[in-house]
Amino acid sequence: MNLTKLISLSTVALFALGLVACEGVNKYEVEVVELGNTNPDDPGTGDPTDDPGDKPDVPEGSLLIDDFEDGDHANQVGDWWFVYTDGSTKIASDNPGSDGEPLPSKTDNGSKQALTIIYGDVDSYAGWGTNVAPVAAKIAGFNAVQYKYKGSGHCMRVETTDVTDYDYYLHCPGTSAEWKTVTAKFKDLSQGGWGSPVEFNPANVKTVSFQVEGGSPADTISIDDVYFVNVE
Repeated sequence: MNLTKLISLSTVALFALGLVACEGVNKYEVEVVELGNTNPDDPGTGDPTDDPGDKPDVPEGSLLIDDFEDGDHANQVGDWWFVYTDGSTKIASDNPGSDGEPLPSKTDNGSKQALTIIYGDVDSYAGWGTNVAPVAAKIAGFNAVQYKYKGSGHCMRVETTDVTDYDYYLHCPGTSAEWKTVTAKFKDLSQGGWGSPVEFNPANVKTVSFQVEGGSPADTISIDDVYFVNVE
């Protein structure tokens, strides 16, 4: 469903917003599209082609956030995916659901499905993410986020409840024409720098999101196999 919300800087928003282009503004009108619903008995409208089975390259001792093999809007930790924009930037999908929301689709990386996002010219920001609060107590036992992507450059953001001005910790890989695996250690993440410095506490992680910044041209990106992992 589409929800338009006015979100004040003094309020911790449920969904992440990038404020690089909006510094000094007191309120932001944000178009949020929530992918999924609150009915745990509804498996979504995806069309998985096979059981996830023996997926390659699954990190040992990891916590799967989502591999998109079930074809729906739910992640694997008890919550949902969502998209958000500045209100003018358009987000689409190569496999839209009944309400136009992006659903996982077939991919070419050796697994069955990935989440592909198609976006128009970015005015201020556009992004997508998933809430991981149901497993917050477990996240402190890991030291990195790992995922695969193909397509446009972006910033992967690990959002914590300690940050109240949206200056979340992030890692920003560039454009890749081939599938690439990113392993972003918590200790190597940094805040964007426009807000107040806050110590990173993995026990307070609430959301993992992916964002493209203002001025980015229209493009496409696919993501897959998102995990919390432990790496040396």
